[in-house]
Amino acid sequence: MKGMPPSFRLLSTLLSTWAFSSGVLASELWVDVESRGGSCSDSLERAAVSETSPWCTLGKAGSNVQPGDTVHVRGGTYTEVQTCLKCNDNSVLQIVVSGTSADPIRFVAASGETVTIDGSGGAQHGIQIIETYDSSVQPKYVEVDGFVVKNVPGACVAVTDTTDVTVRNLDVSSCGGWAMSLNRTVRVTLEWNRIHDNPMAGWTSAVDLFECLDGNVVRGNFIWANSDEDPQDSEGHGITMDTCGSTGGALIESNVIWDNEGWCLSMYKSDNGILRNNTCFMNGRRSGVGEVTVLGNQYQVHNNILIPRDGQIALNLRTIGSYTVDASTIESDYNLLWSATHSDVAMWGDGVRGTVAEYQAENEGGWDAHTIQADPMLKDTAADDFSLTAGSPAIDGGDDAHAASSDILDGARPVDGNGDGAAVVDLGAYEFNATPGTGGGGLTIGPPSAGGGDGGCRSARFDVGILSTFALFLGLSSRIVLRRRQLSRRLQMLMK
Repeated sequence: MKGMPPSFRLLSTLLSTWAFSSGVLASELWVDVESRGGSCSDSLERAAVSETSPWCTLGKAGSNVQPGDTVHVRGGTYTEVQTCLKCNDNSVLQIVVSGTSADPIRFVAASGETVTIDGSGGAQHGIQIIETYDSSVQPKYVEVDGFVVKNVPGACVAVTDTTDVTVRNLDVSSCGGWAMSLNRTVRVTLEWNRIHDNPMAGWTSAVDLFECLDGNVVRGNFIWANSDEDPQDSEGHGITMDTCGSTGGALIESNVIWDNEGWCLSMYKSDNGILRNNTCFMNGRRSGVGEVTVLGNQYQVHNNILIPRDGQIALNLRTIGSYTVDASTIESDYNLLWSATHSDVAMWGDGVRGTVAEYQAENEGGWDAHTIQADPMLKDTAADDFSLTAGSPAIDGGDDAHAASSDILDGARPVDGNGDGAAVVDLGAYEFNATPGTGGGGLTIGPPSAGGGDGGCRSARFDVGILSTFALFLGLSSRIVLRRRQLSRRLQMLMK
């Protein structure tokens, strides 16, 4: 730095200390298939990439990203198959580098722009965060935010054998194999996504936590019109915990799930689930299913609205079957079960069925003493609007001790919805009269009919921040950035 003005020497020292404090030099990278900000080229070295000199393909970024990098993806349709020494060579985006807790890797859609990953270019999968082809890397500490993923014959999104991954604000449809597949994951969060119209094949469900481990979170998602096209026709659920056993675990809250072929929530041979403040409406397009079924231990089921189709089940807490269940480990209460067509909406034990009153009197766990059987008075289900209307028994009808802290519109809970001077959490995914938040993105969340050109998916904001502004003001050419197994096939499939 000899001969450099004192102000530049000071800035250089500060920036070097900041950039290398975690042992990596984080960068602000850009991908722009349509060259909106400048002519794109995949021949660029990582250090040369900028908003005006971007890469063209997501695969180039997936192969060259480093811990702490934020990859901004401009609007356009991305179809190119990623190829690299560590890649499986079958997806549009496979992240082959791991972030760290201090320096996560982020892929974010540019604010206000629609970024589409489309399988029509020959890719088998959309996004893969899985062990690399050479088994050298299990990518961790990764965030993916704001993309549309569609028309993929395999998995639209696959997260396998990894930890500390967040997938948010995605619109996922027309997936032929898996929509959101989470296999053997730890602390993976799916939030604020829209998962719909997926004709899946392969014994799978819209959100499929298979052999999951602990700490997973599924919150604030709209999930609808998904089906299982496999001849066994055993899944097609909205969300499932499948064969996670005693080491599994998931928090499932504030989701709206409707019109799926299977159950709204299916917990199968899996323990340690918290199911709270979800709204399930007329799932179970095939016979013998319904809204929520649980076969497992250590469950908390609270504050849900469950409305089955004609003849189907709202809530099924199983204690006898092919998995050992201790009824004393299950808590369930303050739910709303309702059908306009039939009254025997509850099932328990070994298939005993009855009304809510009969269920309360006879079930072996003392469950659901405060659960009600009443019309929740949803706003407009024909228009996919499952919010509450004034006078609904779900308003201020929940249990604050087992409530989600925000609703599906990211509004803070609880709110005094019935005007009695006491704020009590509502049942279901919506909190009446709550002020919508911004969730993990930057645009107000709404039901599918309120979505824009990206199918309602909320693009993420990114603010370069004060350091970048200062650096650009001084004329620095480089951008200062804010620190930030192959999809496993199931070898043994069990009938659900």
